[in-house]
Amino acid sequence: MMTMKAQHSQSRTFSILGIYLSALCVLLSAGRGLAADLSVDYSGSNEQAVIVSFFDRHTEGNNLVGTLQIQNISGTWVYIQQDVSNPNPVAMPYTVYLLGPDAIKTLPDFTFLQGSYLKLTATTVLGADFSGPNSQRTALMGAFILDLITRGLLTFSLPADAFDQPPIGEVVEPLFDTLVSNADPKGALVIAIKNLSVTDTISALVDMASDSKDLASVLASWLKKYVTADQVQSAFGIVAQLLDLPEKASLLTDLTARTFSAPTVTWSRLDVVARTQAARIDSVSPSSLTTRPVPQTQTLTIRGDGFTASTKLVFTIGPATYPSRPDRFQFVDANTLKYNIAVGSAVGTWSVRLVEGTGSATFQVGATSSGLYTITPLRACLKTL
Repeated sequence: MMTMKAQHSQSRTFSILGIYLSALCVLLSAGRGLAADLSVDYSGSNEQAVIVSFFDRHTEGNNLVGTLQIQNISGTWVYIQQDVSNPNPVAMPYTVYLLGPDAIKTLPDFTFLQGSYLKLTATTVLGADFSGPNSQRTALMGAFILDLITRGLLTFSLPADAFDQPPIGEVVEPLFDTLVSNADPKGALVIAIKNLSVTDTISALVDMASDSKDLASVLASWLKKYVTADQVQSAFGIVAQLLDLPEKASLLTDLTARTFSAPTVTWSRLDVVARTQAARIDSVSPSSLTTRPVPQTQTLTIRGDGFTASTKLVFTIGPATYPSRPDRFQFVDANTLKYNIAVGSAVGTWSVRLVEGTGSATFQVGATSSGLYTITPLRACLKTL
C-alpha cells in the first residue's frame, strides 16, 4: 500500500511538473513573440546643415541597435546640440558636438529604446546668438576664427574633427574663450560676418593677427599638434603678406563664402516606433551611369514596395557608404522613388539599399567617353553624394 501511494504521489508530482514546464514554455515563447519589430521615423527642417542617418541596424529585444552617422554638409563649422526637452531622449556620449566642414561623425553600436527619440539642432556661424556671450557663439566663432587663421597664416585647413571631443568637464574647447576675447575685442569680425562681407572678414583677420600680441603664443601652444611654435611666430611676423599668396586667399575665401551661404539653424529628429510594413527595393534604373564632375547629378528610379516620403536610402561603392540627401530625394508613390545622384569620378559597381527595409539593387558607373574628364581617386570626389 505504501508503495502504491508513493507511486501515485510521484506520478502526481511529475504531472504537476509537466504542467509547470508547459506553462513556462508558453510564457517564454510569448516573450520572444513580444520582442518589438522596430523602425525609425525621420523628420526635419526643409534645409539641412547635417544629415543624420541610422543604418546597419537590428533589433535586440525592445532595443534597436545600429550605426548612427552625422554628416556635416553645411560647408562650415556647425554646433550640434541634442534636444532633450521631451520625454525619453536617447542617451548620447555628449549633448554638444562641434564639427568642421564635411565632417562625418560615426557612432557604432548605437542603441535606441522603443519609444525613444533623437533630436539634433544644428547651428552654423550666421545662426549663432550674438546677443551676448554664450557657449554656442564662443564655440562657433572660436572654431571659425582659428580655421581662418590657420588657412590665412599657415596655409592649411583645420581638421574637421579638431574639436570633436572637448576636454573632460568642458562643453567646448577652453581655447575659444581666450581666442574670441583676445582676437576680436572691437567686434570687427562679428560685424563683417553679419554684413556677409568676405573682404571685410579677411581684413578683420589681418588686423587681428597684426594687433594681438598674445594671439601668437596662445595659438602656438594649441597648434603644436599640427605645426611648430616657430612656424606660428614666423607666420605672424609676415602677416602683411597674407593676401599676396593665392593659395591662402583661396582657402580663406572658400571657408568664408561657404559660411555665408550655409543654412543658419536646422533640425533633424529620429523616432523609434513599431514597424507596420517593411519596405522593399526590387530594382533600380538605369542600370548604368557615366562619370560626371560633382555637383552634376543623374536621376535614378528605384522601384519596390512600401515606400514613404520619409524613406531613406544608403548608397555604397567599395567600403564607402553615403546616406541619401533630402534635397535630391523625390517620393513618387509607394512603389517608386527618384534620386538625383552625384557619382563624380567613382567608377565601379554601386549598390542602393533602404535604411529601413529589405532588398537592394546595383548599378554600374563607367568612365565617360569624353576625353575632357579625368578620372580621380574615389576619396577625392565623393564628399557629397
